[in-house]
Amino acid sequence: MTSLDINPDKIKDEKYAEIIRVLLFIIDEQSRERESLRSEIQKLRDEINLEPIRKVSNAC
Repeated sequence: MTSLDINPDKIKDEKYAEIIRVLLFIIDEQSRERESLRSEIQKLRDEINLEPIRKVSNAC
């Protein structure tokens, strides 16, 4: 995700500035959660890919 140059402190209307702060917070949290889930998915994919190798090794 590209970085946005948004500074809520420069918004004159405090109501809109607070809305932007909350939205930026939500975006940041969602981005972190997405990365965490991506990592977990990759680990699970790796486990699935290793499973046939383990079965062959145990059969010998």
